[in-house]
Amino acid sequence: MDTLIAFDFDGTLYPFAPYDSEELLMLLASRSRGELIRARAKRAVAKDMAGKSSLEVFDRDYLRYAKGATMQTIREVVDFISRPCQAEWYAPLKELSAKADLIVLSAGTTEIARMFLQRFGVENLFTGFYGKHLIFSPEGKMTGYTSEVPTTRAKAEVLHGLGSRYQRVFATGDGLTDRFMLAEADVGIQLRYNGKRLFDEYPMTRSLPETVALMLTRL
Repeated sequence: MDTLIAFDFDGTLYPFAPYDSEELLMLLASRSRGELIRARAKRAVAKDMAGKSSLEVFDRDYLRYAKGATMQTIREVVDFISRPCQAEWYAPLKELSAKADLIVLSAGTTEIARMFLQRFGVENLFTGFYGKHLIFSPEGKMTGYTSEVPTTRAKAEVLHGLGSRYQRVFATGDGLTDRFMLAEADVGIQLRYNGKRLFDEYPMTRSLPETVALMLTRL
């Protein structure tokens, strides 16, 4: 393959409904940790939903309130975020993967992304997952994580390193945390399910099938 295509996960491979996957994981994992922790997790999620948390601040909150999550918690998250999604949205990825290498490049949680894409039968179309990788205790509870994407610029840095092996690099994302990644790509696409343009310099799509169709015309 001479082309690499990077997809953000939260808000890109599925629309918010209304939480993103990590906000929801924080809320679900905090359920069994007492009223005070639950209330603090809710405040942290509300702050992030209002766009008032930097990536660095959100990641600290995530580590604090998602601790104790299990694979069952992750399944609950995937059950929730997949509700508005249709299997036909993901079918075009098969044609795309025949012409390019696909990766998920996200500040989000790779275990959630993998399980979500597996739900729609397309996880094996992706050659790499970059983001948070959860660490579990012997009892199966999340105790921490490692991440290739601790900052908004890190997405672009990862893409730059991977892209050196390819003739062309495509990227698509939905939010401000994707701006450096889109700038690093030869072809950047903003996917905005709500139809509200965020960046003037990149073409905008409103669905995953529309995004894939645009990519196929550029290959």
